[in-house]
Amino acid sequence: MKIKLRLFALFIILSLISKSLFSQEIDKSVFLIVHGVGNSPEEAKQKSLESALELVFRTFVSSNSEFIKKQIISNKLNLFENGYVDSCILLNSSKLPNSSYGILLKVSVSIDKLILLAKSNNLAIQNISSLFTFNIKKQYLNEQAEINAIIDMSGLLHESMQLSFDYTIQSNEPKSIDVDSKNWEIPLKVTSLANKNMDCCANYCISTLRLISLTSEEILMYENLNKNKVELEVRYNDSSYKFYLRKYFSKLAILSCNDYSFFTSLFTVQSGLDQIFGNEKKTDDLYNASNTNADIVFYNNGQVICSFSWNDERNLSEIEKMSTYKVQPRGLVSKFKHGGFVVYEKDGHGMVAAVADLEEKMDWETAKNTCNDLMLNNYSDWRLPTKDDLNLLYLNLNQKFNIIRGDYISSSDGIDRGDEIVWVQNFSSDRDLAIQRKVLKTFEADIRLVRSF
Repeated sequence: MKIKLRLFALFIILSLISKSLFSQEIDKSVFLIVHGVGNSPEEAKQKSLESALELVFRTFVSSNSEFIKKQIISNKLNLFENGYVDSCILLNSSKLPNSSYGILLKVSVSIDKLILLAKSNNLAIQNISSLFTFNIKKQYLNEQAEINAIIDMSGLLHESMQLSFDYTIQSNEPKSIDVDSKNWEIPLKVTSLANKNMDCCANYCISTLRLISLTSEEILMYENLNKNKVELEVRYNDSSYKFYLRKYFSKLAILSCNDYSFFTSLFTVQSGLDQIFGNEKKTDDLYNASNTNADIVFYNNGQVICSFSWNDERNLSEIEKMSTYKVQPRGLVSKFKHGGFVVYEKDGHGMVAAVADLEEKMDWETAKNTCNDLMLNNYSDWRLPTKDDLNLLYLNLNQKFNIIRGDYISSSDGIDRGDEIVWVQNFSSDRDLAIQRKVLKTFEADIRLVRSF
């Protein structure tokens, strides 16, 4: 009898433990750190809250992200009064040189309230009855929040870094280049220097990464779970800062905003007759960034980054009409909006490219399937570019800004001599090599997604 009672007691204890570990009541909220961008702190805060709602709903409740956008975001319901958001704490607020605000919030979202909302609209609910499932989803939530925050941050830095340079110009005495002295060349040198805006960019980047990267406890957890962590090193003001990110795509995204070959060349030289664009010239010295192994480098106000030297060829008649050479910054020439870099825009509509390639090369079919399941920066309509889209990407983005390299797959496919083929384009700095060609569908290449707006 005693043995039976002991066995019964043991059964009850194990049942309680099992219930505690694997079948929690969904009476909880979840915390996450989210980033928002806006023209004012209030707009940035609202976008942060909307992002938090979308992420939590999609992760724990339903994959129908369009529903939550329409019900909560488009209708602009008060997220606090309706109980969807329990609390939010402002972690960081920065005004960037492009006049936009970047805000980080720690937000507590009610899963209960979102489940009730979904059930009242007859949506299928995800199963999160076990603690193990909940914890896995929580990790996924933090990974997606990190990616979204870094994409937003990279977009702000992409625009603000274009405004972070000043330029000086030096011209030397003309030299005759023919026996009749009818044609001359004038040696020019433009020097690119960091201005105070770069200090703002650096501080914003470092403070944001501190708040969204893995904590020491999370690093230990990732190691125990045998999950990869991604190291990122930032160098600024003679100091090195190391961060550990959850996803490699996060690192790829932030690397896109450190393209000094693009940023330093954003100037024009006016001669009084015409103007010369800096991106048409090559630097004649190495960037200081080449002297460090850091992934991201920021410079101090007034620090010389590089210079551009060339000979401006003119005939005697032109020289007589010319005034003094002047150099001016071009300002903001490449924009970030709707989740990516703007490829083209007309009357409020256009196309953007994702801030980075997907992590791995893929064949056509794998890339198409990946697009169908991909949610990036709260957008689910990313797609492979057509062959025409790829050419626009090359002409409007890569050819000017040099941020993409390699062979890229398009969605354009067909049959050639009985074989299933797809069009790819090489994104070379040499336009003669940047050709489109047909390859077999099994060919693997880089993937840069686009979306229309």
